[in-house]
Amino acid sequence: MKMEKEKARALRKEKELNNARKGFNKYNLDEKYRFLHDMVSDFFVELLKSDLEKLSSGNLSKISLAAKWCPSVDSSYDKATLICESVARKMFPKENHPEYDGIEEAHYVYRVRDRLRKDVLVPLHKALELPEVFMSAKEWNVLPYNRVASVAMKNYKELFLKHDSERFMEYLEKVKRGDAKIAAGALLPHEIIGELDDEQSGEVAELQWKRMVDDLLKKGKLSFKMLRVKLLRPRHNL
Repeated sequence: MKMEKEKARALRKEKELNNARKGFNKYNLDEKYRFLHDMVSDFFVELLKSDLEKLSSGNLSKISLAAKWCPSVDSSYDKATLICESVARKMFPKENHPEYDGIEEAHYVYRVRDRLRKDVLVPLHKALELPEVFMSAKEWNVLPYNRVASVAMKNYKELFLKHDSERFMEYLEKVKRGDAKIAAGALLPHEIIGELDDEQSGEVAELQWKRMVDDLLKKGKLSFKMLRVKLLRPRHNL
């Protein structure tokens, strides 16, 4: 069993290295890809620097979602594209940071990638109150459900029920009464409908469906006739 685990770990590592080599070669050999890669990293750097200034000044409501959508350091996407290295180099260039003078290139890359995570992404994640921050710290009792994005709510609702059932149920009751809101904007109709028959979390889908319908009504993109079409589905209690 131990040998099998070590073999699987070695295979994963080899796959990661191969993906990194492909990403490195593509960046150096494909001019169009390099242009796109640089534009994406420039875009993230511009927004992240601006968001750090807003965080420092206490203007939290103006912080963008750049930190949320920036790939996590050492994520599979980062390992395949090396995008975090590109962002980190531009956030902390050697010429502007004398503490990196004289160190080997590989060590410089390691340090700025780690700095990107610790000094940029983590503080901004906390400011945005992303659920992953509270979940990784096991701080379920203070997780702000009203700030959870629609896709995250869909993906994590079972975990919310498992680790913080009482507070999560209270939040859903507030949504029903109109005292709180639940996000649904990034979900497509079929993604919500596919969750309706779930015995434990179907009510979340019900509330997200209602939010989607309400939003469409406000925008004038849903006719009264469409509203009268009733979905034949069972209702479940959490």
